Amino acid sequence: MPLPHLRPHRSAFTLVELIVVIAVLIILMAIAIPTFLSIRETANSTQAQNSVTISYKNAKVIHAGSGAYPVLATLQGAIQSAEPELDVITTTPASRDPEQVMVNRDGVDQITVCAQASTGLIYCLRSNEAGAFDVSRSQSATIAGALCNLPTPTSAAGEGCGPGDDGVPSWSSAGGGAPAGPANQAPVSSFTYSPTGPTANATVTFTDASSDADGTIATREWDLDGNGSFEATGTAPTTSYPSPGPVTVSLRVTDDDGETATSSQTLTVAAQPGFASTDGSDSFLSAAHSSTHTAGTSTLVFDGWVRRTAGAPTPAPQGAVFSTTGGNAGWTIQIDNTYRLRAAVATAPGVYVSSPWAAGLSLNNWHHVAIQITQNGVAVLLDGSAISTIALASPPAFGTAPTLIGREGAAPTFEFGVQVDSARITRGQTAAAIQPGDIVPGGRSTRPATLTAHSDTRSLWSFDGASGADEGAAGVPFTLSPTGSSFSLH
Repeated sequence: MPLPHLRPHRSAFTLVELIVVIAVLIILMAIAIPTFLSIRETANSTQAQNSVTISYKNAKVIHAGSGAYPVLATLQGAIQSAEPELDVITTTPASRDPEQVMVNRDGVDQITVCAQASTGLIYCLRSNEAGAFDVSRSQSATIAGALCNLPTPTSAAGEGCGPGDDGVPSWSSAGGGAPAGPANQAPVSSFTYSPTGPTANATVTFTDASSDADGTIATREWDLDGNGSFEATGTAPTTSYPSPGPVTVSLRVTDDDGETATSSQTLTVAAQPGFASTDGSDSFLSAAHSSTHTAGTSTLVFDGWVRRTAGAPTPAPQGAVFSTTGGNAGWTIQIDNTYRLRAAVATAPGVYVSSPWAAGLSLNNWHHVAIQITQNGVAVLLDGSAISTIALASPPAFGTAPTLIGREGAAPTFEFGVQVDSARITRGQTAAAIQPGDIVPGGRSTRPATLTAHSDTRSLWSFDGASGADEGAAGVPFTLSPTGSSFSLH
């Protein structure tokens, strides 16, 4: 039986098939190589941009620390030390190395930073820390082209592009650079301050509340005195203002991409709360008589913040803190040579009754002292507590004497050297009802808040004026007596 005819075994491609495979490979390479080169160029361009940005951020930190860019050699060395992988130079980049960075110091507040990618494109950044313009970027195939769109050292306008320059005023795909990424969002500058009602010579603390949606806040610069110069840095600077009036405070922040934002607030600085001083020998405060300063059939309260100091003479044998005595009528809070307190009040012309002596003023502390007078009794209150009382068999006799601080009546021997932060007369309210909230038992070492007026307050003296007179709520001024004595306002 004859054997079947067998086809010979194939051991290789035919010539036609081989040509087809080679053609396919060539097509794939034609597609892949440009794509690879494009990706490589993009990465290289991005690296050059990053080298510029990193160098700029390091320079900005140096400026924030000293308030100026140092001389070029020092600036170059500092950036090189911070970024050892970079090659920081001071001349135009000579090679297409994205890690070679040119740094140029244009002045104490301005720098220019450039780097060249392997594509030949040069990327430049210029920043002015004095606020002449914001951070500006440009790119070109030449250094002249890259610089021509950047602001001049003194103007936000470009340097000017000459014939043949092809500067592109941004880092973008225009001009063959790296594809543009998401636009950087500028930071938001914001701050608070405390206290919200600052007074002259008191410390004010400012707190940064800025944010950056796509990064971090790199630097914070403060203009605390409103003169246009950013003289302070940090997240919570403090200052004080010697004089009352409006002050505009500004905060300029820079994010990690070099974008800046500035916010401002106007503070109203109030006059520093003052106090009056009498010397215990030849000066006192006097307010003219007013019918509103008598009780009638109501309760009358005279209260104030007082302090005795080591320099004040000791009463001998006694003096007065507050009083309206004169013409054989009135009342007084008396103080003896051990600084105990008591009340004395007239119940008839020339007839006075007194409460017992009680614990008094400690040294160098502010005490809230009050006298409460009703138709049937008198009480002295010290730091919110009644310390000395007396019942009255007949209503008090007020008379028409002026209201005095640091003296009782016309006798110069009944004087007391005292500091008074504020004082008031209230009719129709008890001492407890108008008691201030910052009383400290035993006295307070720090200044109290100035007393405030209530609906029944007849006169209020804050002693915040600049002369020997301080107008009260009822239009009755306290005046210095006698003229030329050593009474003073602080």
